[in-house]
Amino acid sequence: MADFGRELLRRRVPQIVGAYLAGGWILLEFTDWAVNRYVLSAHVTDFVVASWLLLLPAVAILAWNHGSPGRDRWSRADTIGVGLNLVLAGAILFSLFQGQNLGAATSTVIAQDEEGKEVVRQVPLPESRHRIALFSFTNASGDPELDWLQYALPKAIQIDLAQDPFVVALADIWLEKQGSTADQPLVLPLARRKEIAGQVGAEAFVTGSFDRVSEGIELRLTLMDTERGRPVAERIIGAPSALGVVDAASIQLRRDLEVPTGHVEATPDLPVEEMLSANPEALKPFFVGTFYRAIDASRSRTALEQAVESDSTFARAHAILGEMRFGANDLDGALDAFEAAIRHEYRLEEATRFALKTQYFYAGRQPDRALSVARLRTELYPHDPEAFAMLARLLRVQGDTEGSLEAYSRTIELDPTNRQALLARGDLLRDDGLFEPAEASYRALQALDPTDAVPNLRLADLALVRGRFAAARAEYERARILDPSRILPVLGLASVATISGQFEEAERHLDDAGVEADSESERLQVLDARQRYLDFRGRPGEAAGFARQVAAMRGRSGGRLEELQSLGHVAVLRARAGDEAAAARILDTLRAELRPPLDGLVDLFDAQVHRETGSAEGLTAGIEGLESLIASFGLGGSDWLGEMLEAEALRMAGDCEAAVPRYREAGEGMQETALFYTIREFGVDPVTAEASCLRELGRIDEARDRLQGVQARLPAEPTVLLERARIESAAARPDAAREAVDEALLAWSEAEPGYRPAAEARELRGRLYD
Repeated sequence: MADFGRELLRRRVPQIVGAYLAGGWILLEFTDWAVNRYVLSAHVTDFVVASWLLLLPAVAILAWNHGSPGRDRWSRADTIGVGLNLVLAGAILFSLFQGQNLGAATSTVIAQDEEGKEVVRQVPLPESRHRIALFSFTNASGDPELDWLQYALPKAIQIDLAQDPFVVALADIWLEKQGSTADQPLVLPLARRKEIAGQVGAEAFVTGSFDRVSEGIELRLTLMDTERGRPVAERIIGAPSALGVVDAASIQLRRDLEVPTGHVEATPDLPVEEMLSANPEALKPFFVGTFYRAIDASRSRTALEQAVESDSTFARAHAILGEMRFGANDLDGALDAFEAAIRHEYRLEEATRFALKTQYFYAGRQPDRALSVARLRTELYPHDPEAFAMLARLLRVQGDTEGSLEAYSRTIELDPTNRQALLARGDLLRDDGLFEPAEASYRALQALDPTDAVPNLRLADLALVRGRFAAARAEYERARILDPSRILPVLGLASVATISGQFEEAERHLDDAGVEADSESERLQVLDARQRYLDFRGRPGEAAGFARQVAAMRGRSGGRLEELQSLGHVAVLRARAGDEAAAARILDTLRAELRPPLDGLVDLFDAQVHRETGSAEGLTAGIEGLESLIASFGLGGSDWLGEMLEAEALRMAGDCEAAVPRYREAGEGMQETALFYTIREFGVDPVTAEASCLRELGRIDEARDRLQGVQARLPAEPTVLLERARIESAAARPDAAREAVDEALLAWSEAEPGYRPAAEARELRGRLYD
């Protein structure tokens, strides 16, 4: 061994290899500097490291064969050894870096804006973007007057980081509010924060605490690695003001995330005060307003009004206020707020400007312009998943299923961990009847986190839509095991039991859900499920009482517009229960508050009420307003509603021949999931109604065939069973008719006296048993 060591030294192998390693290290440092300075792909550094190490054997061979003093000659062994090393190194490098970007970390994009002007942007490639999650900070000062900074500081850091396209920061602070009644976010355990960060695809997450010091505010910031749950960096940052701390923190976070220094130096980085407000009287109400945005609409709107009153140039506050006013049924006020935000859009980063203009054009009944702005954003930022997600949402509203699916697929291609996009794509595929691809999308979501109950809930919903009740029940049970605290699996089990005719089981699940509900949102879900169940059992008057509670709760969380829409359903239930006066009073309330084009909602509910009361003329009058509403907001996905109402008017007027093709068009345009709520909204679905018309026309076999698909999916739905009994009676099959009507009356065994369909079923049964 000693001889071998002396031979290595004689051949100067250590010296040569050492020189190679030292030179490689210098090259690596230079490469790292160049990557940061000239904003190159991080793969360039990886390529240099891999090449440096893979060529080490060749250097060792050359050192051994040619390192000795004196002249030497190139040998066949040199050729074979070095050549083999080069070939192997080349093969490994090719396999490792095939398809990887070894150039710039950005790309140049040229597009035209909505006014036809050319716009040029440098955008980061997907692998260069960093995704982090920010959680509420801890108030270590003990001063309750600073509690609002717990959610204000992380939200402000998110806003500041939004200037840098290399960083995607998530700070959905309202999620931490769920289940809490205090005016501050929930304090989540570190393990839970790690779990949430993983679910949203964040490579790292940020925690922190702050204190008041003599110099101002001191923030202790920790950047955690999501996968390992360990700190990447821990910093203490101080500044005279809270926003000063935010500016320093966002710069430090970009450094700790290793965003290229050349990019950081070249990227505009306005102080966050310029993006928000320099007026302290405007800042606190703004953050209070954003905190309560999805929890307490009235409190959120009041706080935001105070923020813009204190600073009329507060563009971000105006923008959010516009959303809240729209939800409060104040369309003119919403447009005023959006216009104020646009006037001061210099205080917003570009992504928010795009979102703002999209909302403005949509609220202003210019859906085509809203869509053009959303498309422009995807053209300028072809690697931004949120740009495609926004486009997908707009296209879905406008009924462009194919375009929406394409946009969602692009979102997922750019960000395979985007849970919301996977869910939305699955839902869209499910609604369009593409069940197998929908299941694949939910399975992809499940693969991201097998412990998450949401994919099981979606798979259960999908099985329910397909009429696979055993599979649906199994998935709901799995979701219940994965997350015992959720009530959605319990409500899902109640739905399975209801649709399949297990009414005692359904009521037991509903009772369990009512006991387990421990938040406002869960209580709302239970009330909503309860009113749908009661309506199913022929008790619309009782259901209306629960529906009114649902309307009030939706008004508190979402605003007056949501409450008015829910009240419209209360009117329909009252009419179904035979209380036309109560229905009329509710419609008068809607008519007094909803202004054009939202008054089209009144026409929709008015038409539904007239359908319940048997007035074909009144039903027809409401269709025009509904069509105006659909056209104003580009609601292409709701066109089938107009077809449905027109068909109902024709049938009620005695023209089933003309109604059948209308029903067929409505059924084909209706989303697959709509079958479950259409009967509750309209008292019938287009397919069952078409079967009814076919029966009246004497086309009995067609009617039976048409009804079979609905009955397979809704085997205990009494309205469907009643129509089946009528068809079988018309076909002179009394036994089958008796069986169907008995099953319908089983569901309606406790129906209210004024419930007309149950009375019709009892009359039919009497004739069948005579």
